[in-house]
Amino acid sequence: MGHRNVVELAASVSAGPIGILFDHDGVLVAMNRARLVRQVLEIVPILEGDLAARWMGWLGGRALSDTLGEEEAVAAFLDELATTAMLGRAARRRLLTLGLVQCARAFDDAPAALREAKRRGLRVGVLSHDWLGPARMLDAVGLGKYFDVALSRRRNGAAEPDVRAYRAAAAQLGIAEDRCLFLDDRHERVEAARALGMVAWRVDRSRAEHDLDERVVRDLSALPRILDRWVDRAGTAPTRA
Repeated sequence: MGHRNVVELAASVSAGPIGILFDHDGVLVAMNRARLVRQVLEIVPILEGDLAARWMGWLGGRALSDTLGEEEAVAAFLDELATTAMLGRAARRRLLTLGLVQCARAFDDAPAALREAKRRGLRVGVLSHDWLGPARMLDAVGLGKYFDVALSRRRNGAAEPDVRAYRAAAAQLGIAEDRCLFLDDRHERVEAARALGMVAWRVDRSRAEHDLDERVVRDLSALPRILDRWVDRAGTAPTRA
C-alpha cells in the first residue's frame, strides 16, 4: 500500500490525542508457560490435561476482580492444588515457589520502544488476549511504569480479534480508533484492528529484517521509524502509515 503525504493524512483523521496499544505476550514479553506446566507436573502427580481442566475450573469458580493479575491467580491456584493433591511439606514448598515471573522476561528492545512512545507524548496501553490482567506481570519484568492502561479480556468483555476489545481499549486510553497505533504478533488480530481504523503493524520475531512497506517488523527497534511515518514533525497528527 502506498503512503499518502502527511498534510493529506493529517486532514483525514479526527482531532485529539494519539496513543499506542501493544500486545504483551510475544511483543513486549517472552512467556514460557510450558516451562511452568512442566515444573508443576514434576511435583504434582497429575496428567497435563487434568491440570489444564483444574485451572479452567478454578478460574470459572472465582469472582475475580478486574485488577487481579495472572501471577497472583497462578499463586492462589497452586496453593489450592497443593492442598487438594495432599502434597507433603517439602513438595508443597517447592510448588509454591513456582510462578510465571520465573518464566517471563521483557524483550531487550521493549524498554527503549516504550520510552520512545512516552517521549513523543503518546498515551500507551497494553491489550492482553488473556483472561487476567497483565499489569502485575509487566511490573515484574520492569515495564509496568510505561503504561497508562493495562487491559485484559475480562475487563474488556471481549478478546481480540473481536472489535469490541479494540474499541474498549481505545476508550480506556481516551483516544479515537483512528488515532491509535496497534502492534501484535498475530495476523488475524492485526487485520481486525486495521479494519476498525487503527494503524496496525505485526511484530514477527522470526524475521531477519523489517518490512516497513508491508507493515511487518522483526522487533520493536523499528518503532521510531514507524512513528516517523505515522506522526508529523510536531508529534500531533497521525497518518495511515
